[in-house]
Amino acid sequence: MKKSIWQKTIEPLKIKKIPLPQRTDICIIGGGITGLSTAYFLRNANKQITLLEKGKLFQGITAKTTAKISFLQQNIYQKLQEQSGLSVSYRYYLSQKEAIALIKEMVVTHQISCDFQKVPSYLFAEQQENKEKVRKEMQLLENFGEKVEAIKDERVAACFRVKNTYLFHPLKYLTALVKIIQKKVSLLEDTLVFQVTPFEEGGYQVRTNQGTMIASQVIFACHYPFFIFPNLLPLKTYLKRESVFVAPWQEKESYTAINVDKNLSSIRFDGNQILYGCSEHLLTDLSTEEKAFEKGKEAFEQRFHQKAQAGFINQDIYSHDSLPLIGRCKEKEDLFIATAYQAWGMTNGTLAGKIISDLILKGESPYQELFSPRRKNLSLWIASLFGSIPYLKGYCAPLFSKEKVNRVKIKGKLYAVRVDEQGKRHYIEPKCPHMKCSLLWNAVDETWDCPCHGSRFDENGKLLFGPSHRNIGIANSLES
Repeated sequence: MKKSIWQKTIEPLKIKKIPLPQRTDICIIGGGITGLSTAYFLRNANKQITLLEKGKLFQGITAKTTAKISFLQQNIYQKLQEQSGLSVSYRYYLSQKEAIALIKEMVVTHQISCDFQKVPSYLFAEQQENKEKVRKEMQLLENFGEKVEAIKDERVAACFRVKNTYLFHPLKYLTALVKIIQKKVSLLEDTLVFQVTPFEEGGYQVRTNQGTMIASQVIFACHYPFFIFPNLLPLKTYLKRESVFVAPWQEKESYTAINVDKNLSSIRFDGNQILYGCSEHLLTDLSTEEKAFEKGKEAFEQRFHQKAQAGFINQDIYSHDSLPLIGRCKEKEDLFIATAYQAWGMTNGTLAGKIISDLILKGESPYQELFSPRRKNLSLWIASLFGSIPYLKGYCAPLFSKEKVNRVKIKGKLYAVRVDEQGKRHYIEPKCPHMKCSLLWNAVDETWDCPCHGSRFDENGKLLFGPSHRNIGIANSLES
């Protein structure tokens, strides 16, 4: 799998291997920004905290971010106003401002060296038909009390700027968090959780590949929890994927920009390099990643008139009402989830850590109702009903996709057959263990991907990303 610019510019962490404890007060599943932020906010609670990461730290979704710390998130505020009202839109704005303040406070308090810098951010429309979206978003932010500045630029149809946004190196930041919490939190790598069930004496049994642990409280900070009930996450959410390209830039400037048009242009100028996110698409579109990646590379070269030095793929979860899902899975239960950050994981992952820690330590959070996974509103359920229809295509994905993989039946069982560069045949069972969606071959990252819910596996069937919590079956000795 292609590494991001962040993974290439840090030394791998060396986490001391320790056995899985028999009991813990709080179990955090996932070692990205959500899991580590939650551990940070809980570290002084006089509780035994155990954080489990299925592989090595910093190999998941957090490592593939463009690392913008921003409240300027396309036209999110007018979307929320239209879907849920002005009050919801304003409260989401306040939550993002608080998340930025939390990150800044942590960086300053602990003197974290992570290339943290204040930069302006721009929102723009390239097409004339989208000028009104930019104007409405600007007006909403002004009403919220944010200082905005209209920008005239002949290259775009409309544009404005805000100043109180930031950039950083996400993995340098998380490395510092690990060092801060390490003495108070047990960190276990290579520990895959595959089942969490109520324990008859109270708490939960957490079953892993390293054994079983009893936890009083469990936090799913693993991007996409593997369970279906409660909350029906597969119905309430959908996934998008984008390509990110990196290249040097001669001018010493730092700012971020993002558009409101159909074709994503997410830009980060960071000193002497560009990060450009584009070629965004739904996983259920079933476009081959190779085609989408090449299309994105062409868009990068046309915009910046140079070739990308590196590129990688990222995917994000979205909810149908445009709000993250953070909080208790069920009322008065001690299971918590945090997901559906709408591609703004730096702020929402940090915020999730604060919300969940507040719920555990104080019993309440100012944002518990806004982000509750149990929230009920008509627009969410209607959107979820119609939004789940494209998943049907995922179950018969090979009929629609143009992937270059043969599928054959051998002894009555269906296999997908891929021939590697050495001419060796690889036979895999082409169904995702999560909900039996058909898997597709991703030629860019050389992974088997689920177009329904985003699970990913390497060419040998090993799980890379959930919600699946099991590997896929593979056999190398079959012959037709």
